[in-house]
Amino acid sequence: MKELFQKLEGKYQKVLEGGSLLGILLKTYKEQNNPIIVKMRDVHGDFKRDYRASDVLSKGYAFSLIHRELEGHNVGYISDNHVDIMGVDMGCWMNKKYTTGFYKNDSVEHISFKIVDSDVDILVLNKAGLEKAVLLPSGIKNSFKKVFLVEGTEAQADHGFPRLEKLELPIDDSVIPKIPIPDPEKEQNNVFKVVYTSGSTGTPKGVPITNANSIYSGFGFIKNMFDGASKREICPFFLPNAHIFQTSIFALSYMGLFQGYITTKDTFLEDLPKIKPTYMFGVPLLFQTLAHGVEEKLTKILGGFFKEKDLTSPTWKNRLFIKPILSKAIKKKLGFSRLKNILSGGAALNGKTYDIFLHTFGIKIVEAYGMSETTCTLTFDRVGKRGSCGKRAACNEIDIREKDESGVGDVWVRGKNVFDGYLNFGKQDNFDEDGWFKTGDRGVFDEDGYLFLKGRSKNFLKAADGRFYNIEEVAEKVLDKSNNIQQVVVHILNSPNPVGLVTLGEEALGYTEDVENSDLLKRIYNECSSVIEELKKQKFYPIPKKFIFVPPFTEENGLLTPTKKTKPLKVIARYQASLDELQNKGNSLLYILDKENKLKEFIF
Repeated sequence: MKELFQKLEGKYQKVLEGGSLLGILLKTYKEQNNPIIVKMRDVHGDFKRDYRASDVLSKGYAFSLIHRELEGHNVGYISDNHVDIMGVDMGCWMNKKYTTGFYKNDSVEHISFKIVDSDVDILVLNKAGLEKAVLLPSGIKNSFKKVFLVEGTEAQADHGFPRLEKLELPIDDSVIPKIPIPDPEKEQNNVFKVVYTSGSTGTPKGVPITNANSIYSGFGFIKNMFDGASKREICPFFLPNAHIFQTSIFALSYMGLFQGYITTKDTFLEDLPKIKPTYMFGVPLLFQTLAHGVEEKLTKILGGFFKEKDLTSPTWKNRLFIKPILSKAIKKKLGFSRLKNILSGGAALNGKTYDIFLHTFGIKIVEAYGMSETTCTLTFDRVGKRGSCGKRAACNEIDIREKDESGVGDVWVRGKNVFDGYLNFGKQDNFDEDGWFKTGDRGVFDEDGYLFLKGRSKNFLKAADGRFYNIEEVAEKVLDKSNNIQQVVVHILNSPNPVGLVTLGEEALGYTEDVENSDLLKRIYNECSSVIEELKKQKFYPIPKKFIFVPPFTEENGLLTPTKKTKPLKVIARYQASLDELQNKGNSLLYILDKENKLKEFIF
């Protein structure tokens, strides 16, 4: 890494010389006057609990002693973000072991597999994590040397763990000189984190992330997004810590670039006005939900004076009323008054959401592209371009292979931020002989060097005309023209009439009541009809000709990943019988599933 260190400039880049996240935090502690790394809510919901670099380090040292005394191997956790989880990470890294996070909505089978696969023998749980972990098989429970409960978690009766206790990590600045300083060169290939793929198409695979992976990823992120930055950003931390995106954001806070405010999905909207972020990151569904809520309210006030186009383009109503007057009020209520930048990643952002944020909030969302296998880094750009996921990061190369007539091809990547093979599986056939990794995505670069992703290779299916189409792109087209509809999967394979499976979104949990609500069904019917007409005007193909209104896609029903990406092939498999039946039914536009889960025609 010596070659990289010679390129570093500025205080946020220079701390990368620490060579690992532990080394980075030690340098930040010494060179940036021990800054506040994260803030947490107190019992009143206010962010008055400050934790400096020294606090995280001393908690880490305390856990390193516990870990060493237990003669532990690797540590797993099922928990929301918490300063003690950060301490657990640091303590493991001091002892040259790795940590791995599990999602609370993972199946028991997947969690059990991951525990064995990653050689985890110490488990840390919050309340939701404990509720999941008590379901583990007794053999797995008995394999743990100790199970720890984070703050606010009480042990259940009959939990079944032989050794369970509260996690207590005291703050003591006097121990910091005792923390061994990592050697960047000797420890660059040490694995500090294992992140698991979603397992949407089979068994989850562990992605070992090395110190070198994280350092090069951090360099690419800062170089593309924060080159020359001199001021810390205020940022909410709310994604699951099992996800590589949140791990990368924590890394930026260890560099001193971010001051994080730890929140959760449940308290996020309540916390935003208290946090008043200057920078925000998240997955597209979060921003889509926020945009939808604002659109619902603005298009209903003043007797419907504002139309969708007034929120998504610079119309005269937008210029005279929305931007100068309503935008300020909305941003203040949401906590966006200081927000300068939003980074969206994990999936494609639909164009309508981008337009509402730009023309209603006056905030441009820039998209990024990365994977667990590339330490969350492949493309970024601080300026951005609508529909693009940015320009190539400074730490990696990208090659587009086997292009079609429009230039779209398979995305291959190579760089020091790219992993070296799956845990206990190796490289398999994902790498070529020159070390290039096949991402499974398809994309194309434009003349300005911006990458436009066109979907996963597995989601390109053959339509009735014999050509292959990306069903994710078709779904995005439907979403762009929709208001009530918030989730879409389109079925085209061997289907003379493409069918759209639509929902009102993850939060709409009253499906049994919704299918009895004729007014709501009429609105959905009209929206589907309008979508068809709009796509016809654009001469888009393939266009769904029929729609089935179904229950929301959620993590709980296995149709949504923990990062809120829809699993289109699983959705299609779930409703395959209804889709097959629909091909032989009449010409109605909209269908629903009744209480017996039978397909029923909605007649308007």
